[in-house]
Amino acid sequence: MSYPPGTFRGSFWERDFVTQTGFETVVTHVKEGQRACKWLEDYLKLRSKAEDEFAKALLKASKLELPTMEYSGTLKSSLDTYRTEAEEEANFHSNLAQRFSEEASKLNEFHGKQKEERKKHEDIVHRTHKNKAELYRKMMQCKSSYESKCKSSEKADSDAEKLKFGNKPKEAEKAKKNAAQCRSSALKADEDYKSSIGCVESARQLWITEHSTACDVFQRMEEDRIKCMRNTVWVCCNFVSDVCCKLDNSRERIRQITENCDPSSDIKEFIAQKSTCIAPLQQIEY
Repeated sequence: MSYPPGTFRGSFWERDFVTQTGFETVVTHVKEGQRACKWLEDYLKLRSKAEDEFAKALLKASKLELPTMEYSGTLKSSLDTYRTEAEEEANFHSNLAQRFSEEASKLNEFHGKQKEERKKHEDIVHRTHKNKAELYRKMMQCKSSYESKCKSSEKADSDAEKLKFGNKPKEAEKAKKNAAQCRSSALKADEDYKSSIGCVESARQLWITEHSTACDVFQRMEEDRIKCMRNTVWVCCNFVSDVCCKLDNSRERIRQITENCDPSSDIKEFIAQKSTCIAPLQQIEY
């Protein structure tokens, strides 16, 4: 199994059997990334709500009835166009709200899947780490017991050897039996120690496999998350740019109609249609 540099797999190993600093560093980073994804989702939801409320308010404003005018004029054409384009602008923002809402839903689904996958691999590595750490502690206890019993066996052998040619046969026999028991205990401790090392090694290999798999998955998740958020921001900017272009075209249509608005023309039209008399009231002569 390779551990290439510049990757999660090759950069976040542990320095001992009982800590999990490297893996927790990766998990924390992934969680922070997922919180950033949730922030963008929440922002788009709020932006969608704001666009929808603005669209409704704008549509309501565009429905205000123009005062009744018995004549047509250039200003009326300008106002009619302004109101019509306001309705169109409301539709632009309503569509923008829908687009933001759809992008927020996509992020929600993406974020949910990533959270579920992260939790699955995090739990697996935590279990294998816990098992590895517990077996390591037991191994250290076996090692300590083995070393202690070896020292006791060596001392018992030394004591038995000293009494072997003495004039105290009972004590010599007792020391001999004690030495044999100590050797037996040392051999048992040696077997337990070797067995515990084997268990730790099996746990270590399993942990390495799961740790490597999780790191690979987390790196892929991070790459996918960054791409997803980048693309979402890009797409949403395009949405707004599209609306801005449409609004600019709408404003241009209003300007083109309003350019033809002529006060003199409207006044002349009003006079032509509604004139009552072209001379003032004449003086009454006596």
